[in-house]
Amino acid sequence: MPKQQPTVPDEPWRDSPAGWFVVLERARETNDYEAAGRALRELRRLGVIVKYRPRKRRPDPLNTTRKETGDA
Repeated sequence: MPKQQPTVPDEPWRDSPAGWFVVLERARETNDYEAAGRALRELRRLGVIVKYRPRKRRPDPLNTTRKETGDA
């Protein structure tokens, strides 16, 4: 039985912290905890430690109404 060829023959990004950070960010956006865990492990393998803080709530940029403070 012949060996299966890799789906992507040359994957230089696998040893790139930037590539794994992209995977990590995408996984966080989509709540893919398995992919996030793998990305964190790969980043650690490459010597990069990533720590996150809880996201701060930012004002909605599409909300153009201003809150009145009562100052006149």
